[in-house]
Parts: sequence; C-alpha cells; structure tokens
Amino acid sequence: MATTSPLALCHWMFSPWRDDSDKQLTQAKSLMRQMRQTVEDVEDARTIERAKSAHGNKPRIPWSQVKKETGLD
Repeated sequence: MATTSPLALCHWMFSPWRDDSDKQLTQAKSLMRQMRQTVEDVEDARTIERAKSAHGNKPRIPWSQVKKETGLD
C-alpha cells in the first residue's frame, strides 16, 4: 500500500479552496481597476466643472481656433 505525504494530502484537501481564492483574487483585482478608473473619471469631471465655473460667462474659444493655434489642424 502506497503512503501519501502530509504535504500532498494538504494540497489535495485544500486545492478547491485555493482555486476559489485565485478566482476571487482575480475578480477583486478587476473590480479595483474598474473602481480606480471610475475615481479618475469623477476627478476629471470635477476638474472640468471647476474650469467652467472659473471661466464664468466669458465666451469660449472655438475648437477650430484652438486646433489652429496649437498646430493640431
């Protein structure tokens, strides 16, 4: 009769949980990336709103003019 090492037995016993943990870790990392992107989007939106507020009622510069002056046209 063959004997099984304690390490092999532990690996066999806990591998389903490890697989679940790996999946959960992968899902958590994906969720964190999505949350980070959402926070960056919110920060960008706030920056734009602050800039618009600071600009007041002054007329905005047309995009065509901005492109021409910056060499993007």
